[in-house]
Amino acid sequence: MRGEVDGKMRYPSKKGWFSYLFVIGPLLFLLGVAVMAILDREWLALPILALAGVLNVWLWVGTYYEFREHELFVKGGPFRWKIPYDQIKTVQKTRSLVSGPALSLDRIEIIYKMGACLISPVRETEFLEELQKRNPLIRQL
Repeated sequence: MRGEVDGKMRYPSKKGWFSYLFVIGPLLFLLGVAVMAILDREWLALPILALAGVLNVWLWVGTYYEFREHELFVKGGPFRWKIPYDQIKTVQKTRSLVSGPALSLDRIEIIYKMGACLISPVRETEFLEELQKRNPLIRQL
């Protein structure tokens, strides 16, 4: 769902089977390894496993896209991108498996002056309409 945070429009990432497989799956694996480490008294492994688990949860709950005054702010856990609207050239739908701050395979590739970024906002049509308002020169393929 879209939310307003400090007057900024925020769209969380859509979550699909892909995200469950690559975020929740490793969490269950880490939990199993942590239990084995505890049983084997491998205490040094626990902080590393905990850190990996925290990163996965951070990616799961902390991936969103926010319309700011002059830029699209993209956050995927600890990773951040600031994409100025006037640098966005093209947006296109894709199902690419390339890594990016998108928790679904229903993705949008944003091609801008400095590169490209894959996102998967909920309410995709509304998101694209808002992006087009911010820069009417964006081509949608």
